[in-house]
Amino acid sequence: MKGVGHGLPQACAQLARGTMESLDTCDVYDLRRDPAESVTEAVLLLNQALRKAAELGDLLEAAVFGVDGALAGLTHAVAGAPHTVG
Repeated sequence: MKGVGHGLPQACAQLARGTMESLDTCDVYDLRRDPAESVTEAVLLLNQALRKAAELGDLLEAAVFGVDGALAGLTHAVAGAPHTVG
């Protein structure tokens, strides 16, 4: 789960950079409006996704840590050691 915490935000950042660079390196067009406006909007949305992905990674990591901790406690209880959850 740790990979999600780092991989998704990194992918979003790379997409945002590539999208910005595309204005200078590619023939970008948008039939609805100025391509720069579309790129700016896309980059803002990718930055939002980056923050949400980082939050998701933190939550998944915390959940895995909680499950690992609970399983470790269960192992100790089965082996006869005192077990507390909380």
